[in-house]
Amino acid sequence: MVAGESTKVIGTLAAVYGWLMPPIGWGYAAAVWGYAILWFVISDVVKMAVYRIEREGPPWHARPWARLNANLHDHSSLPRMHAAQRHRGPPLPKES
Repeated sequence: MVAGESTKVIGTLAAVYGWLMPPIGWGYAAAVWGYAILWFVISDVVKMAVYRIEREGPPWHARPWARLNANLHDHSSLPRMHAAQRHRGPPLPKES
């Protein structure tokens, strides 16, 4: 972390005072830092929104999925039926 911060400080000083390049001055250096910080904040907000969508799904999908996942009827009072009793087609042939 110290190495990353020190290179930013050294790079800013090199640009401001003109080491190996024409000097740009503190005004332009501040503008460059402001631009970088602005885009850091914007990209961080977008990144967090993408992470939330990846984790929870897009917000416009939440309502239909909530409806599909909801228990629409209370079936706890109904007796359990065997699979043959749930048959809704024509009557099953009698086995002899």
